[in-house]
Amino acid sequence: MEVGYFRFRLVNQKVLQLAPCLVGILVDRGRGKQQAGGTAQGVVLVFIGGTDDREALTLASFMLKHTGVQLTA
Repeated sequence: MEVGYFRFRLVNQKVLQLAPCLVGILVDRGRGKQQAGGTAQGVVLVFIGGTDDREALTLASFMLKHTGVQLTA
């Protein structure tokens, strides 16, 4: 594992451990670039019904305002 990725991983773990509120981490691997022809980027939301799932649903509702996002829940 590269040093840069290891550092990001450590920061993510600390944030998840110490945050006084719900935290979600979105990973952008460069695949979300708008492609020619208007192809939508797929996003999957797993909803079980907990408090954190409801927060994720709120975030997904903001994502849906972008024409380049296709949500599967």
